[in-house]
Amino acid sequence: MLSFMHYLFSAKLPQITIDTQENLKIQTPEEKYMIKSLAKNAEDNCFNGNVDAQLAAISSIRDMLYSKAAVVTIYKAVSICTSLCQNGSPKVIQTMNSLLKKLIQNSDPVIILLGLNAFFHAIKRPELISIVVDRYIVKHFVQLSKHSDKDVKMTAFIILAKIFERDFMKAAINFGIIKILPSFLASEETQLKKEAVNIIYKIVSNGSKDDIQALIRANTISNLCSILDCNNENLFGIVLSSLNGILQKSGKMSSDVSKILRESGSSEILKEFMENNHSLS
Repeated sequence: MLSFMHYLFSAKLPQITIDTQENLKIQTPEEKYMIKSLAKNAEDNCFNGNVDAQLAAISSIRDMLYSKAAVVTIYKAVSICTSLCQNGSPKVIQTMNSLLKKLIQNSDPVIILLGLNAFFHAIKRPELISIVVDRYIVKHFVQLSKHSDKDVKMTAFIILAKIFERDFMKAAINFGIIKILPSFLASEETQLKKEAVNIIYKIVSNGSKDDIQALIRANTISNLCSILDCNNENLFGIVLSSLNGILQKSGKMSSDVSKILRESGSSEILKEFMENNHSLS
């Protein structure tokens, strides 16, 4: 559990910037006061355990989301969800769950990102994972990992990587995560490469033969091979272990794997890997 928590806290999400220049309406003094009061009450009542006050804050945020308030007012109200997810009781989070789902289905990328940020902080608390995540949510995380907004896509994928275990792993695979892995393996963002490699390693370790063959068909092998020249010793080890696992579990597609590895074999490390695997000879 400690290693899992370290993995969560070590992830860095994109910074959310609220651009007030894009507001459709100027924020009124009343709105500023209301947001300041709402944020303070939510934070204070999280720490003193006032559940009723926290529930009232959630209701206010939900109402604000569909109000005619200034865009920045709505953004700041929604951002309070993160504080509630960090410090609220399980009962409060359970009540807020429907709101969180609505946030990540919004058409505004900023609201989606704020919702994802709240989810991210909730799953840092192991007792909340089963409350805020289900198959329905996993489906949306996979869909958002293909979003046109770079920060939304990155954040959704990072969250998927953190919850990629057991039933959630199966759900993510069923909803098509394997098809999008090559784009993250080829990303210039080192963190996204790491998350994609870790997902593949878990599929290789715990997935079915069909899952392994889906990885092969999705062209993940050549992308994994290109990472072998990295300077990250831990990442290198996971990639090599994943390639070996794919090769050993590829079944009727073993010849396809061998061919891909040979065609990707410019690296000295990969050449040595192939020499050590008699199935490639």
